[in-house]
Amino acid sequence: MKHRRERGICLLLLAGIFFLVAAGAVQPPSTQARSSPAVEIYTTSWCTACRQAVAYLRTKGVPFTEYDVEKDSDAARRWRSIAPNGGVPVAVIGDQVVRGFSREAYDRALERRR
Repeated sequence: MKHRRERGICLLLLAGIFFLVAAGAVQPPSTQARSSPAVEIYTTSWCTACRQAVAYLRTKGVPFTEYDVEKDSDAARRWRSIAPNGGVPVAVIGDQVVRGFSREAYDRALERRR
């Protein structure tokens, strides 16, 4: 009898998960990763525009990874390959590179990544 009850509970859980996925309330992890490409931002500690860009991404609730190009030599190499003429911040949003900080440019890039 115990096994029947456990099997019933498992079936209920699976049915609930299936319903949530079918209703779009929950997406499988692989779908979430594809629909929300990574955002990387290359910064320095002294850059005012960098702080503004990071703050803007936070207020929009956008997950991102920040790299300080003066403290991380690997990040500095990637930054130089992305922006050979220098300058920070440089944001990589999906497959787009945004140099400097402009709310409008960030919004356009964030919208295109979806």
